[in-house]
Amino acid sequence: MQQLEDLTGEEVDVEEGAIATAFKKVAAEELEKLYPLKALAEAHRLPVTPLLTEYQQTLAGIQASASDDCVRILTETGAIFGETREKVRKLRDAISERALGVLRQARMATEVVWQRLSAHGPSAEVGQCVSDLNGLLTSEQFAEHIDDIAAKTKTVLEAYRGAYLALFDRRAEAYQKVTEEIKNRPEWEPLARTNKDLADALIAPLRTRIGDEADRAAVACGTGLGNASLTEMESDLAAVDGLRSSVLVKLHELSIGSEVKPPVRRFRLGEIFNRPIQTQQDLESAIGQIRDSLQKFIDEGATVILE
Repeated sequence: MQQLEDLTGEEVDVEEGAIATAFKKVAAEELEKLYPLKALAEAHRLPVTPLLTEYQQTLAGIQASASDDCVRILTETGAIFGETREKVRKLRDAISERALGVLRQARMATEVVWQRLSAHGPSAEVGQCVSDLNGLLTSEQFAEHIDDIAAKTKTVLEAYRGAYLALFDRRAEAYQKVTEEIKNRPEWEPLARTNKDLADALIAPLRTRIGDEADRAAVACGTGLGNASLTEMESDLAAVDGLRSSVLVKLHELSIGSEVKPPVRRFRLGEIFNRPIQTQQDLESAIGQIRDSLQKFIDEGATVILE
């Protein structure tokens, strides 16, 4: 039969038993090659498991059928069988270590990176790449688009890398500046000299937010996503003034050293005078309000920390 000869590439005896035997031999060979491919597909969550399962059932059915049923299957579905066999062969050839690596990166980009990046203003192009990747990663034709998947994944990862490094550097600069400011205070040197552990503990919340250069380097070269999320770093930036004030208050309290400590008042200029200063009269009014507020704190015996 022509269909069987097309499958085997050899001439086949037209006798029913010989046709059935040859077709079953093809099915057995296909099954032997199918098992490792299906295991690989399941292990790596490839979107072809239903296709391979159906093909496995077809092959098992051919092997289990009687000779006349086997010939009938070949006659009725030989062309479809050949198409599926070729599709599976191409799939087997396409699933290389590189392809599996590309798919792992693509899933990380859509499942982990996008979750971190989506709320931080990515471009429309990046969002479209994620949408395209979600479609390709669930398509039976994914193997035909490995290069496209790799390119779209690169776009998403580069967008995340740029956002992460920019935030990392802004946060590091802000907290480094505050840490240096604290260390330059006159109260710092005596404390650091007499109780280094306490001094280190005092500025630890600032130091930890400067970040680790090894962490930054891992993101820069693509081997990691960073210890902090983008949201965490944005929160750290928003909290820098509050943490600075908290450390200053504690530093001042430690520097006094007496059992009875005066109250500490934090003074923010914007809370006292929040109108624009445009004239000399505005300036004098602002200075007067600030002076009166500070004098009130001093009269109460408080120590004032400007913010």
